[in-house]
Amino acid sequence: MEILFTIAIFIVLVITGSFINRYIPRIPAALFQVMLGFFITYLPIPLHFEFESEAFMALVIAPLLFTDGFNSSLKNIWLYKKPIIYMAIFLVLVTVIVVGSIIHLLLPMIPWAACFVLAAILSPTDAVAVKSITKGMKLPKGLMAILEGESLLNDASGLVSFNIALAAVLTNTFSVTNASYKFLVVAGGGAIFGLIIGIAFSYIKFTFLTKIADESNILVIFQLITPVIVFYLAEHIGVSGIVAVVIAALVYNYHRKLHLLTIVSSDAAVTIDSTQQITSYVLNGFVFTFLGYLLPEIYHTMFNNREIDIVYGFIISLVIFLGLMIVRLTFVYFNYISFQPHLFTTARKTMKVISSSIILLFFIFIKYITPKYLKIYFHQ
Repeated sequence: MEILFTIAIFIVLVITGSFINRYIPRIPAALFQVMLGFFITYLPIPLHFEFESEAFMALVIAPLLFTDGFNSSLKNIWLYKKPIIYMAIFLVLVTVIVVGSIIHLLLPMIPWAACFVLAAILSPTDAVAVKSITKGMKLPKGLMAILEGESLLNDASGLVSFNIALAAVLTNTFSVTNASYKFLVVAGGGAIFGLIIGIAFSYIKFTFLTKIADESNILVIFQLITPVIVFYLAEHIGVSGIVAVVIAALVYNYHRKLHLLTIVSSDAAVTIDSTQQITSYVLNGFVFTFLGYLLPEIYHTMFNNREIDIVYGFIISLVIFLGLMIVRLTFVYFNYISFQPHLFTTARKTMKVISSSIILLFFIFIKYITPKYLKIYFHQ
């Protein structure tokens, strides 16, 4: 009963955050949900929730990515496939390598593999955060489509990189060749598995609709359990469950456009779409609320651990953040803007100013501030 009560409280907080956002639309609902999750820990309400990463990935992250893939525009993904692939795969890999190297440069006592683990955590962007931040903004044509496509696919490449680096930390062995080979096997195997099982499940659903019955309730249940089944099966055979879920969702999306619009009744189609939207809404809000719920414990651990220097940690974090921004801005500048140069005359000038400023600040920190503080820190 405790876990059910906790989930109910979280859902109430999700709804409350969205309600506040209606009156203060300039601030994203996700931020309100994080704040509510943060403050709920200080109220005399008995909450009980034990975090299990595998269950969280299968029951929350996989359905979220499946819903995003199912509702994404295949036309836009195909139209902007080059920048999406560049940013979702190559940008993540470049970020992991460069930012991991920066972390090892600043903190040489941390092993290379552990540095890449931290970089893999920082590399992906979030689709919900992208939508929240860009809401109401006037963006160049196609930019939002690219950002949404990139944020959908980069979770997969980021998680694969994280798992490979984490395995290297646990086994205490790291090889660039082995890591690259494992990335191709895990990610590529996940994509192939997701394609196969997506086609198989779509065929089963199509057969059921045409030869058995047009039951919206059964379709909804089938749709909801698909990402969980795909994730567990993919992880069981040793490939990426997240990649498999994303590819299966895109196959479902294509199949819906190809067949289901003509064979599914309008009421059933509305029921399926509404259920997908509600599921996405609840799970997205749950993620941000749960993040806020965890923050007090994280802060308590940081500030009560005498071995952690808060000022030093803040400086290192700021340098890593600047390095992350430099990698992203440079990559976007030399790749994405080149795809549509006629639309980005002003953007190029703005990007030059921003990137130059960040690069200048980064090297000031690296050359002057960080070494000085490191000497003081190790001298003590």
